Amino acid sequence: MRVSTKMTLGLSATCLVIAGLHGIMQLRQESQDLRKAVEKEIRLLGTSVKVAVENALRDRQFEDIQQTLDSLEVIDPTVDFLIFDRQKNLKAQSPGSALAGFPEQAGFETIATGRPVLRFDEGAGRGRVVLGLPLANQDGSPAGGLVLIRSLDELRRDLIDTRRGIVLSVILLVLATTALQFFLGIVYVTRPLTVMAKAMRKLRSGDLTAGLASSRHDEVGALAGEFDSLVADLRSARERIAREVESRNSLERGLQQVDKLVTIGQLSAGLAHEIGSPLQIMNGRARALLTRPHSPEDVRKNAEILADQTDRIARIVEQLLRFSRRRAVNLSETDLRRPVEAVLDLVDFSARRLGVSLELRCEERMPPAVLDVDQIQQVILNLLKNALEATPPGGKIAISIQRSVLEPREKGTRVPAARLVVEDSGCGMSPDVLDKLFEPFFTTRAAQGGTGLGLAVVKAIVLQHGGSVSAASTPERGSRFTVDLPLRRPEWEEKEQGEVA
Repeated sequence: MRVSTKMTLGLSATCLVIAGLHGIMQLRQESQDLRKAVEKEIRLLGTSVKVAVENALRDRQFEDIQQTLDSLEVIDPTVDFLIFDRQKNLKAQSPGSALAGFPEQAGFETIATGRPVLRFDEGAGRGRVVLGLPLANQDGSPAGGLVLIRSLDELRRDLIDTRRGIVLSVILLVLATTALQFFLGIVYVTRPLTVMAKAMRKLRSGDLTAGLASSRHDEVGALAGEFDSLVADLRSARERIAREVESRNSLERGLQQVDKLVTIGQLSAGLAHEIGSPLQIMNGRARALLTRPHSPEDVRKNAEILADQTDRIARIVEQLLRFSRRRAVNLSETDLRRPVEAVLDLVDFSARRLGVSLELRCEERMPPAVLDVDQIQQVILNLLKNALEATPPGGKIAISIQRSVLEPREKGTRVPAARLVVEDSGCGMSPDVLDKLFEPFFTTRAAQGGTGLGLAVVKAIVLQHGGSVSAASTPERGSRFTVDLPLRRPEWEEKEQGEVA
């Protein structure tokens, strides 16, 4: 059974009991008031008739008494009169009045006691009030008795009408209260609880968009507000868990990628050692042919090409070996052009295969920068790799090295720096992508196997060197990465070296 139905039944029953008790009390009070009114009326009428009858008895005018009773019968046929002498003999009566029984006894009692007698006779099938009044002579001696008999049928009809009105009022009140309570129960209880139950079913099925957004300022509104807060907390918890799961998955993918890189590095080291010996033999034989004085011109030309290419392969193998060996940070003053050219040698083949041209511009007489060659090579390699992936065939990647000034992180003087700029003519990036570009595990190339670690590593290495890195991009026109590296040791390293000393 619904709550609104229970409330309706309870309130209706309470209203019925209260209204019923009130109706019973009102009916009882109405009956008492009517009886008092009838009693007062019959006493007034009896007193008036008594005076007239006593005057007629003193004058022995019995015919006048009968005429008076006949006239009263015409005026009010509901009242009958009986007149007895002191010997209890009936001297006069209204036409159609009943003598035997209750009225006669009332008259006899009045004559015997000399006092008024009032009786209500409400037996089965009849209802009347009887008033007996003593009659006295002029000297005050008893002369007889006057009996008035009034029918209570009119009183009964009034009480029946009153009872009917009270019952009808109680029924209408209960029905109106029931209807109003039923309507209010539906509006303020059933409907809000139904909506809340529906929202809870949605919530149970996993739909965290279910909300109530109630504008009511009562208990139901407070409950709806708490439910909305619960849904919001659950939604936030789910989003937080989803972010944590995605972060963990990204971290796992990154670790897998790192593991692959470690494996590739180990394989590269072994492969470099295996290639190194044959290369040395080929290079030595080619140079031996070059030193022979009587070698044909075409042989000398081919030997020179073979020597140059084996030297180039040897440099690439040496770079692979250097990249496969990870070691602690070792800052030293180095010409920034050296690691840049080393990385360009590594990616030159990939660039030519993709149809992308590489261009290096370097300012003359550049002072050396303070850097770790291996780590800066990693920075340059990551930047060039991203540029190659973003540049279409026929595009161009420009690498420039120039002087710059590095703004201090805290209060201090500006530091001279070497600036490395990698600019491509690729697809560019939107502002939303630029905002998250250096965040770990953020990538726009997840489908192509991107890990989102490359630029994060770039930023970490550059900051470790006391430098700065920034990016600018225009969609469909290309991107520009700028790395500033100090030309002297960072203050944090100088402080650490001073503490060690």
